Amino acid sequence: MVTWDDPLYKPCPIDEFKYWYEITNLDQCQVLDPPQLIDEGTTTNTFITLPDLETYSTYMIYVAGRNEAGDGETTSNISTTNSSSMYTIELYISLPTNLNVKV
Repeated sequence: MVTWDDPLYKPCPIDEFKYWYEITNLDQCQVLDPPQLIDEGTTTNTFITLPDLETYSTYMIYVAGRNEAGDGETTSNISTTNSSSMYTIELYISLPTNLNVKV
């Protein structure tokens, strides 16, 4: 699961969040170049669930605020799953803030 807080400073209201994530390394042995897009979408929540992740694999996760004027600044971070692929990593990023990953 990926969670984040609304930005502390937002000059315009955020209607929804755009997200997407991709796999960059499969089983830490196979580098995917270019990375493979896994899923993308929008949500009004400040969390998304990342289902069916591969163990020992690396994912890049992106989130951006969005409104009628368009997409805001994109924030991203990288996370690597372990043998159970169920753990939590806290990531602190500017916009949106406090992006947390549980994979």
